[in-house]
Amino acid sequence: MPHDSFGVYTILTGYEGKGKCWFCGAVFPDKRARRFCSNICRSKYQQSFYWSWASNAAIRRASYRCKDCGVSGKRRLQVHHIIPLNGSDRIKNVLNKRENLVVLCKKCHLKNHEIRSR
Repeated sequence: MPHDSFGVYTILTGYEGKGKCWFCGAVFPDKRARRFCSNICRSKYQQSFYWSWASNAAIRRASYRCKDCGVSGKRRLQVHHIIPLNGSDRIKNVLNKRENLVVLCKKCHLKNHEIRSR
C-alpha cells in the first residue's frame, strides 16, 4: 500500500504520491509535504471520491428531490450508483464521482435495482 508522511493512501486520480496536487495535478513550487494545492481542490477531491461527501453533495445538487418521481425530503432520498460498485469499497472509490451518482427515493431506487437484476 502506498504511503507518505501523512499515512497510507489509495490511488484514485493518478496524481497521488507524485509531488502534485491530488485533485488537479498542479506541481508544488517547493518540497513541503502536502496533498492539495488549495482547500478548493481538497474539497473537490473529497466530494469526488469519499462516499459521505459525495452522497451529500449529490443530494444538494438534486435540490433534495428524486430524479424519477420528484418526491422531496432528505430522509426519503438515497444516492444510487449508475455504474454499480459490485462489492467494491463504498467509502473511498472512483465510482463515487458526481457523474456516476443519481438521487432517488427509496421506492424508485428499489425499482431501479429490480430492473437492473432482470
